[in-house]
Amino acid sequence: MNPDHVAELKNNEITRKRLAKWMAQFCFRNTKLEDFHNRFSDDDMKELMIDCVDHCYLFLSILFTTENSNKIIDILAQEDRLSDWKEPEISDEVVESAKKALALLEQAGVVGRQ
Repeated sequence: MNPDHVAELKNNEITRKRLAKWMAQFCFRNTKLEDFHNRFSDDDMKELMIDCVDHCYLFLSILFTTENSNKIIDILAQEDRLSDWKEPEISDEVVESAKKALALLEQAGVVGRQ
């Protein structure tokens, strides 16, 4: 991401909202959360996804539009505030999911192969 992209996320609410939706779709849909879909009604699942999108949007807004974002990054560089949580990993399943998402973007003409 170059400085122009960071400025776009900082200054353009529409772009942040679109990224929040894409982030929620990428991070929550087609994950193990989908296994729980059988236990939830479609309306419950829709409500959950709306909540995820809203939280992603809030997170992006905090990260890109407030002075606190610098403090957040400084704190995280110094310490792990969630050290009792399992460290993130990029599994083969996640890589395949990312490849599928990229392929969809390529089909839509949004990105090109490099």
